[in-house]
Amino acid sequence: NDVCAAIKALGSDSLLKASFNFTDGAVRGINLVPLPTGWVNGQVVNQFPGEEHIIYYKSVGFNAIRLPISWEAAQPALMGALDSAYLSDLKQFLAKAEAQGVPVMVEVHNYDRYRGKLVGSPEVPGAAFQDLWRRLADALKDQKIVYGYGLMNEPHDTNGTWQTFAQYGVN
Repeated sequence: NDVCAAIKALGSDSLLKASFNFTDGAVRGINLVPLPTGWVNGQVVNQFPGEEHIIYYKSVGFNAIRLPISWEAAQPALMGALDSAYLSDLKQFLAKAEAQGVPVMVEVHNYDRYRGKLVGSPEVPGAAFQDLWRRLADALKDQKIVYGYGLMNEPHDTNGTWQTFAQYGVN
């Protein structure tokens, strides 16, 4: 399908791999969210969950993590570079998950919006969503522990545009 082909074309076939050992085929996942922990230089600082969280949830039977990320934190300016500190923190989290053998789904958690503006609006063109996913896919292409991507959490009130602009994310 288009999603798999687009991600593979961008250099990451993690979504296509069946190499994760989900006991009895069931994925028992948990959301572990990078949380705001304060302000530095007028910006919210997000702290990714620690390895102790991964260890604990693995010990009680979870075998996968869904990691919601913020578009604004990952890419502070539309069509701009990914934030190097945020990306570094994301990759450190993925390394901790890999050390524990717990696969991660990375998902943009923005409800089809950037800074409150709908994707596909004049303020947030579809090309900006495409740019975000090109940059994320390129940045994460070597992260073997990533078993999938969530284009966008719960797009809502899109006036029927989500299907069109979702395709921008995979093109």
